Amino acid sequence: TVSVVESQSIPAENGLNVDLTIDAGYQKILETELLDGVQKFMARSASGIIMNPNTGEILALANYPDYDPREFSAADDEARRNRILTDTYEPGSTIKPLIIAALLNEGIVKEDNVIFAENGSYKFNRTRITDVHPYGNLTVHDVLVNSSNIGMAKLSTKMDDNSFYKYLRDFGFGNRTLINLPGETEGTLKR
Repeated sequence: TVSVVESQSIPAENGLNVDLTIDAGYQKILETELLDGVQKFMARSASGIIMNPNTGEILALANYPDYDPREFSAADDEARRNRILTDTYEPGSTIKPLIIAALLNEGIVKEDNVIFAENGSYKFNRTRITDVHPYGNLTVHDVLVNSSNIGMAKLSTKMDDNSFYKYLRDFGFGNRTLINLPGETEGTLKR
């Protein structure tokens, strides 16, 4: 028997709504692929997201190693941490379309401008930049299509540092997404 003293009870208040967009099929595929990748490359961890690019809806989100949420207290903090939200990482080639967009928007380049991609190897300052395939001349369009690191390195120098920083900040780098998930960090964007 449970007895309640009404004068000491606090009535419940409505909270926020939660709309789940996770697709169980995609979630299983993502978790399987992460596990396979960790085993194949002998990695310590892996993270992945499947998102609808038209709406931004997250269809699957997973980290490995993971834990059984039914046994939350049995997992340590490291296993429970959602690295997708808490860890910062280099954006890699996903940043290339944003750089091209900024350059096009500023009128600094046109899609048919030609960049010499140094046949696959280029020394930039004190760093050797390579492409997976050796390219010669590429248009700005082809730099993006072929994901040329050398072409992007050359193109990125065409914009001054302050403008480059402003565009990346405006694209959301260094900001939180405000998706209401706990632990999200804003990332690092250096001037």
